[in-house]
Amino acid sequence: MRLQRAYLIGILKFLSRSLNYCLLLPDIRGGYRTHGRLQEIRDQALLRTLVEKRDEIVAKARQTLGEGSLSGGTEGDEADQASHASQAALAWRLLDKDRKLLKEIEHALAKFETGEFGYCEGTGKPIDKRRLEIRPWTRYSVDYKSELERQKKQRRSGSGTKIDTLF
Repeated sequence: MRLQRAYLIGILKFLSRSLNYCLLLPDIRGGYRTHGRLQEIRDQALLRTLVEKRDEIVAKARQTLGEGSLSGGTEGDEADQASHASQAALAWRLLDKDRKLLKEIEHALAKFETGEFGYCEGTGKPIDKRRLEIRPWTRYSVDYKSELERQKKQRRSGSGTKIDTLF
């Protein structure tokens, strides 16, 4: 039975690609997943966006490292040195932010390879296509991410020491 279903789904996918139709087929993770030419075009556009963003980040990091703006600078008076140190600290923070984003993009590209791209890592359900278009490296659906943030906020507010309990 399972083999017949897989065979039938394979035939439907082939027909949808060759006829440029878009089909909604049942997905093993629950719900439905879009198959067909439109899905392939959307996925290729997202893949292109991820690769372009990755290349942009790498080029910006190379430029920053090549400028030498990460060193504090020892020439000039104290005000100049403080200004150079401030600029270097900002450059390091921006590089660290870009490093984290690059890590997320690489993770999304790896998910493309395994066929898991577009699925929430928390629930396994498909992520809304609008969310993927805005932020293609996202790992979670909007609902699951808001739940994570709510839990994080509760942990933060619950772990703090209240003054009332001290007296």
